[in-house]
Formats: sequence, C-alpha cells, structure tokens
Amino acid sequence: MLTNKLIAARAGLAALVAAGTLATTLPAAQAEGTVNIYSYRQPFLIQPLLDAFTEKTGIETEVLFLDKGLEDRIAAEGSNSPADVILTVDIGRLMNAKEKGITQTVEDETVNSEIPSEFRDPEGHWFGVTTRGRVVYAPRTASSRTPSPMKSWPIPSGRARSACAAASTTTTSPCSPR
Repeated sequence: MLTNKLIAARAGLAALVAAGTLATTLPAAQAEGTVNIYSYRQPFLIQPLLDAFTEKTGIETEVLFLDKGLEDRIAAEGSNSPADVILTVDIGRLMNAKEKGITQTVEDETVNSEIPSEFRDPEGHWFGVTTRGRVVYAPRTASSRTPSPMKSWPIPSGRARSACAAASTTTTSPCSPR
C-alpha cells in the first residue's frame, strides 16, 4: 500500500514529467520556451519544483500568483489567456475552474500511470500533485478500538468544537459532526 508521502512524491514527479510533456505540446510554450503558470500557490512554495522542471526540460516558467479570483481572470482573458497551467490549493478551486470551462482535458500516459485515479478527474480536466493530511485527536481516555463514524461521537454541550470542510469548499470552518 502506498503511503500519502510516497503518493505525493510520485504525483509530484509525474506532474513534473507531465508538465514537460504538456509544455512541449502547447503553442505558447513552444514559441516562447516558457510555461505560464497561474497559481494560488505562493511562488516560493513551488520554486523547487519549478527549478527542477526547468533543469530537466530547459523550459522556463513564469508564475502569476493570485490569492483570489484566478478563475475569473482566466475566464475574462478568454482565448487570449497566456495561462498554460493552473495550480490551485484545494479541490474546491479545481472544481470551480472546471465548472467555469477554463480547463481542458489532459491525456498523458505518465500522469495516468503515476497518479492514482482517485487523485485525477474522471474526465481528465485536473490531477492532484500533493495531498494534505487530516488529523483527528482523541483524549488518552478514549477507547483504543477503531474510531466510529464522527456522527456517533458524544459531544458535551457547549464544549466540543471541530472544523471541517466539504469537498466542494475552499475553506475550513467550525462545524458540528452531527
């Protein structure tokens, strides 16, 4: 069984290779030797991946970082958008980009073989390159048995709080497990 760390590493490598494959087939990347990345990820966080990509392919990267409104900007730019790749920070933004019609399908043997299907859009519009761990803490007095569904947890009135996010949202907010 693959660990999340191994899956993330393989996905990152696959993304690097896939991005190299995609960049060589995109007219803008071919003409300019540059891949334009529109990103919700801050540039310093992805710089090591971008440096490795440039070293492996010889193709430079240009990053436009926005903390909101990326999908709207691409939609407004329309067919004149210089964006070759969109990097988001969560599934909600990926789904939003797809719903706005600003993505295109990617059929790539490396992506399909290296990134498990649960981390790829069934229609090929996006694929995940990282995973995020979710941790649940329990008091030492808790039973050692396998946890039951969250909905069945006892909640002392006014004391317990939790945070959760639906798959379609872009934020985590306080919620009740019931």
